[in-house]
Amino acid sequence: MKDLSKSKVPEFFDQTSKTYDAVVRYSTFGRDNSWKKTIVSKIPYSNTILELACGTGLLTKKIYLANPRAKITAVDITRGYLDLAIGSLQNSGIEFLCQDAQQIRLGKKFDCIVTSYLPKYCEPEILVKRCTEHIEDNGVVLLHDFAYPSNAAVKFLWKCLFKLLQFCAIFLPEWKAAFYELPKIVKHTTWIEDYKKLFLKKGFDVTISFQTMGCSCILEAKMLENPVDKKS
Repeated sequence: MKDLSKSKVPEFFDQTSKTYDAVVRYSTFGRDNSWKKTIVSKIPYSNTILELACGTGLLTKKIYLANPRAKITAVDITRGYLDLAIGSLQNSGIEFLCQDAQQIRLGKKFDCIVTSYLPKYCEPEILVKRCTEHIEDNGVVLLHDFAYPSNAAVKFLWKCLFKLLQFCAIFLPEWKAAFYELPKIVKHTTWIEDYKKLFLKKGFDVTISFQTMGCSCILEAKMLENPVDKKS
């Protein structure tokens, strides 16, 4: 499933940049905005912030407004999304880079690393390694993504939502692959447990915060006073 998740990124997102903001807003009934506010509230005072998979810049803008003096670097693998982010944040001083989050070698470290909707698509060992290579001592890593709810009633509503989205794909054909494959990925991913285990092994303190009745999750990894060797 991890290999499937990674392979779906180009199929899901190459042609969806122009409609992404509206789709994510309406498909989550506005909860995406709330989740992003929560993510930003967890960012400690930081001089430098790295955002991975910044997309069209929805979270990037909130980070910038809450941390206007911080030096922010935003990375995304999809050029169409990145161009929209750059256009919406002109004159912000944010450094935008078109790169794969799993392959970044920026040669510098950050006080905070943030990402939303990326973890389920990545190989956890690789993404954690990239994060530990780029995080300052006492830094914080914030990972956010969808989760499969455990409550039976919420699970039923969750499945109904995706049935509705699959019907909507008639009018948004560029989203058909995402609406049909995403629920499979979310249902089977073990990203929360995988990243928690790896960050704990690297010497981080990990906090898990489920959002909206278990439909999404924020994983907060804080460096401990005496972390293990981050290069291992």
